[in-house]
Amino acid sequence: MSRLFYRISKYIFLVAFLIVATDTSVWAWNHHLSLYSATGDPMRVPAGLFIDTEKERYYIIDTGNNRLVSFDKDGNYLQDFNANGKLTAPFDLVKDSLGRLCVIEKGKNTLTTIDLKNKEVTPHTLTYNGSTIIPHRLALVDGTILVLDKNKGGVVVLDKDLQVRSYIPCPDNSEGFVDFVTIAGEIWGLDRGSNSVYRYSINGKLLEKVQLDTSPQHPVALAISPDEHLFILDRHARAVYQFSRTGRLDKKFLEQGFTVGKLFYPILLRFDPWGRLCVVDEGNGRVEIYNR
Repeated sequence: MSRLFYRISKYIFLVAFLIVATDTSVWAWNHHLSLYSATGDPMRVPAGLFIDTEKERYYIIDTGNNRLVSFDKDGNYLQDFNANGKLTAPFDLVKDSLGRLCVIEKGKNTLTTIDLKNKEVTPHTLTYNGSTIIPHRLALVDGTILVLDKNKGGVVVLDKDLQVRSYIPCPDNSEGFVDFVTIAGEIWGLDRGSNSVYRYSINGKLLEKVQLDTSPQHPVALAISPDEHLFILDRHARAVYQFSRTGRLDKKFLEQGFTVGKLFYPILLRFDPWGRLCVVDEGNGRVEIYNR
């Protein structure tokens, strides 16, 4: 009897081991984007991340040093750029259809365009219906720039001249979006107040509301995987919540720490074109990259 029990237990253990070993949903640390070893001039409170798919480059907003820092796909440092000292507390970045770098400057409350070819840096103050827009996050849809307005919590759609084309307000009884991303020409916004994710068309039509079954402590960022799982970054818990397409919590992973792969005051979460999960970590001055 004891021998039979031993064989059964051994078989169960083997099956369990194989299941864990082949679980492709487990996120593992791959590498990070950091300047500690590359230049001796580390990033200070990085806040934003833009991935140039065409050039296969990461651009990080190094807010504390008022500059942009670029890395290649494999995490090798390339260069940094401070627009001749003209940037003040940059926070987020995209590249528009005209090839301009568009940077949110928190220090000026502007959306600033940088024409690298002509070496022109131009700040733009955005307004809508007589109210000043406080730009917080940026995204693109086919080269069109979208801005998260921290003032009223809505999403602003701009034309090529950076004039407001339309404004997508946050839902009724909402505290406003804390972050948003664009997937396949649609807008997904994270609403902290209702613990929900809303999906819109680029024209502002509400397509869907996904109610989350668990509330993160302090959600600050949203990312959508290629298979449309929802990932939410919790700044206080130093963790990522992974939800199913219907809002069911699948797992919570990552933890606080200073060693590689761990987080200390993370601020942004994004997927790169290669399916890797990127976390901008202000506290540790780097971007952690995970794959599965």
